[in-house]
Amino acid sequence: GVRVALGAIALACLFFAANGRTRAGVFALTHPIATSREHAPTAAVIDSFDARIVFPAYLARQPAVLRGATQIEAPEGSTIEITAVPRIETGRIELGVGEDRFAMTRTEIGTFQASFLVAGDAELSIFVREPDGRIVRDAERRAVRSVNDAAPSVRLMAPEGDMVIDVGTAVVIMFSASDDIGVVAADLVITTADGHEHRRRVSSPESAQLELMGDTVIDAGELGAEPGDRLSVRVEARDANDVSGPGIGRSETRTLTIASESTRRQEAIVALEALRDAALDTLAVRLEQPAPEEAAAAQSRFSLLAAETTGLVDALHRLSIDARVGEGRRADAPLFSAMSSRLRRGLVAERRLHERTLGSLFAREEADRAAGAELEEDVLALSDMLTRARVEDAAEVARELEALRREIASLLRELRRAPSDEARAALLAAIGRAEQRLTELRERLGAMGSSAPSEFGNVTEETAQATQDALDSMRDALERGDADAASQALTALEQQIDSIARSLGGGEASFMSEHFGARDRALAEAMDALQGLEAEERELARHSGDARTAAARDALESLGERGAAVSEQLAEDAASARASVEGIGTGRLSTTQRESHAHARQRLRDAEDALRAGDLGEAAQMAEEAEAEADALSRDLSLDAMMF
Repeated sequence: GVRVALGAIALACLFFAANGRTRAGVFALTHPIATSREHAPTAAVIDSFDARIVFPAYLARQPAVLRGATQIEAPEGSTIEITAVPRIETGRIELGVGEDRFAMTRTEIGTFQASFLVAGDAELSIFVREPDGRIVRDAERRAVRSVNDAAPSVRLMAPEGDMVIDVGTAVVIMFSASDDIGVVAADLVITTADGHEHRRRVSSPESAQLELMGDTVIDAGELGAEPGDRLSVRVEARDANDVSGPGIGRSETRTLTIASESTRRQEAIVALEALRDAALDTLAVRLEQPAPEEAAAAQSRFSLLAAETTGLVDALHRLSIDARVGEGRRADAPLFSAMSSRLRRGLVAERRLHERTLGSLFAREEADRAAGAELEEDVLALSDMLTRARVEDAAEVARELEALRREIASLLRELRRAPSDEARAALLAAIGRAEQRLTELRERLGAMGSSAPSEFGNVTEETAQATQDALDSMRDALERGDADAASQALTALEQQIDSIARSLGGGEASFMSEHFGARDRALAEAMDALQGLEAEERELARHSGDARTAAARDALESLGERGAAVSEQLAEDAASARASVEGIGTGRLSTTQRESHAHARQRLRDAEDALRAGDLGEAAQMAEEAEAEADALSRDLSLDAMMF
């Protein structure tokens, strides 16, 4: 009986294996049936599901075939060709792409095919209609994901950062762009003070380039820029995507500021702030490391302090020179020079205590305290100068803002009198400049922080925003052609700027009176007295020189040929000394040492010329000055040699 049962089972298995329909039925019976959201039962009714991706023409890629695809990733615009083979007999199969349904076509070999265009992410589903009319959804979950084409990558190689330039200065713009399908065009985009964008095609290759480099030159003057204007510059690159629209990549933006009094003031403030910070760092090094008793530690500490102090002295000396000459000449130039001299004298005193024989700890501590006290006074003085410079700068920006308001009022009257595109463009440009000055004013006040005068607190962010709102309203009215609304916005602008100007002007006056009034007056009186003394000294020197020259000529005439020979020999000695000085290499000298070297060389040349001309008085004076400069240089070099 058992053998008969086993034989029957074996025959049944062979029968099921040979009959495809029966096999599919058994497969469906062994898989649970669930209900989908579309109320159709699900089962594993698809034997194979293959996809062929036909890419858009602009990609220039060969089609790709995915066997047994469940997740299809393709660029937007691709055509997906689906080939499905059912497990069971069917007369109709539908392909679902998201909410859409497509009837699949039966081929001669019994497969079913359909195609669709990728327009976004979507779920894929297969619906099989059985001969009895029942619809079964395939249990496998499938989806297509649209891969967005990446925009070109664009990098601005020049300029490397924001710049301050003069009107008429040519600025070189260099860029590089790359894209996986190719760059077809690159544009330079310049935003001017009036907010308008100016586009210029800078590269348009004949065929798409995976890597594209280019350059161009711009002249701010050609764009109508004026001192103080800011131009924003960037490069945009387009790829060859003609399906979803070209991908546009943008480089970083560079700001080109046209040089003006405002930028020069800001440069001076930055230099002064760096000097104050250097003085603070030098003081910190001195305070953090008290004078040690042990010789090696004392020498090491002094070497560090000497390097810091020498750098500070050189910076003060350079700023003193810059403050005396050119358009940036300032009344506080003597203060920088005095600081430099005092710090230099203190450093020389400390060097004497750290030479071959180390000075006593008491003497070194006294010198250290004196140098520290000097640095503390200098830091306070430099901080006061920095605050004063910022206060003056902020007040000056407010005055420039008021001047622009008057210009805007004048341009608005002209526009109402004779409307034209040119007049409107000029007015918009003036509004853009006013917005830039307002931005600068916010930046200046923010940089001052708690050091600003109390009156500056009246210029709140609310006031600045109200001013910006008035400028925005005026621009909107001009773009609509509503001159009356523009006039109303101008009235509001005038009120806000008057409020800002009064606050900043009062703050500037009170700050100067409180912090600098007495000192400035004393400094002015001292400078006047010095100038008078200098004039008297020059006059006395002229009379003395004339007297020496006359006496020397009389002496030479009495000596005759012997005197001429002596004068010529002395001139040769001066030339020899000058050659020796010129033989000293200046590459490793400090700024002060290079100046001493240059002065000694020039004074020796002057002495040589005076001797050959027979002017013994002038020659003697030049020789004395050359000796003093050479002694100073020799002393500095000797100290450096002992230290290092």
